Amino acid sequence: MEMRTPWFTRDQWEELREFADDPEIRELSFERWQRMALIGEEAFQDGGMAVRRRYVDTRQLLAWCRDHGRRVDGEALCAFVVRDNPALLEKMQHVSFRLDEGTWS
Repeated sequence: MEMRTPWFTRDQWEELREFADDPEIRELSFERWQRMALIGEEAFQDGGMAVRRRYVDTRQLLAWCRDHGRRVDGEALCAFVVRDNPALLEKMQHVSFRLDEGTWS
């Protein structure tokens, strides 16, 4: 099975932080987000999943959230990167990342 993870350039991450409704996103530096994303990728790979990074264009994400009546938060971000694959969207709804611990559950 393939797992898609959102991936950002530094500039895109900083733009996301500026517009995010989620305080956890706004408070994360690019370096901390990147470290946690790498931990998450490793956890998925250790669980036997293939991981594919999806580079996120923040402006496209913001437009998608607006068009779908979504807050700009981690849940919307996960939905955005799998929006073209309903089966993955269903599976990702049962996975969460604990920002305070840097772990997937």
